[in-house]
Amino acid sequence: MTLSKRFLLILAASCLVLSPSFSLPVSAATDNTISVVTTLALLADLTQEIGGPYVTVTSLVPGLGNPHSFEPTIRHLRLLQDADLFIRVGLDLEPWSDQLLKSADRGQLLVLTLGQAPDHDPHIWLDEPHLQAMIDQLTNTLCELMPARAAYFVGQAQAFLAQAAEIFAHYRRLLPQQPVSVVTAVPTYSYLLADLGLREIGPLEEGHGDQPSARRVAQLVSAAKAGRAVAVISEQGFDHGFGAVLAQEAGLPLVYLTPTPAPNEEYLSFIRRNLEALTAAVTGVPIK
Repeated sequence: MTLSKRFLLILAASCLVLSPSFSLPVSAATDNTISVVTTLALLADLTQEIGGPYVTVTSLVPGLGNPHSFEPTIRHLRLLQDADLFIRVGLDLEPWSDQLLKSADRGQLLVLTLGQAPDHDPHIWLDEPHLQAMIDQLTNTLCELMPARAAYFVGQAQAFLAQAAEIFAHYRRLLPQQPVSVVTAVPTYSYLLADLGLREIGPLEEGHGDQPSARRVAQLVSAAKAGRAVAVISEQGFDHGFGAVLAQEAGLPLVYLTPTPAPNEEYLSFIRRNLEALTAAVTGVPIK
């Protein structure tokens, strides 16, 4: 039994008997559903997966929107004022969220920040260990808000994590057993690559939106050749075309991954699509 499964089983028992001193927001304690607002659409999808019919979820940033530059409006503020739970990644991914919370002025609003120190990279939904930790936190919070449905939430979390584990395991089996190197054009996929046992050379952009110098490109090309890298990983539309430049200069295939699901795309389909593209690039074999 994995650590996450043990945690969820313990959680199921603990959520059924909460301390008398634990106070719930009035709306969450009396309504049939928990009203949730998330920053990212993918967090809304994960919340819906675990909460099922017992949650109503709205996301602020659209599917492929940029959370770094998102600007909330009065409409978003009103959504937050009616919510029981606000979920964000943190780690400076949504720099506008603190001011939004301050403007909402909701003393009873429960805020779940999923990213925690010592992590500094906010892309915590792309690898299996961080995903498990996110689901554990999310499940725990829903149990606290609606303890009568704790068994349901825990069951949903277990089923979801089992599906995710199967997907990750499938692509790990297809990847080379000996570590290989890939070059990254954007600072997004470090957790995913490490989880899959792939060495990262890069990133070319040290921060999202940074314009790399010609010297930086030359350094990465040299490192790619020295490290016998097999592919360049980038994001279409987010790398200013430098991914293609890097791949051409290094003589390597270029694969575009996406940092978040497409609109209306479920998380598991999204992660499967990214893993399939990455595995095909690393192995040089189309994945069927």
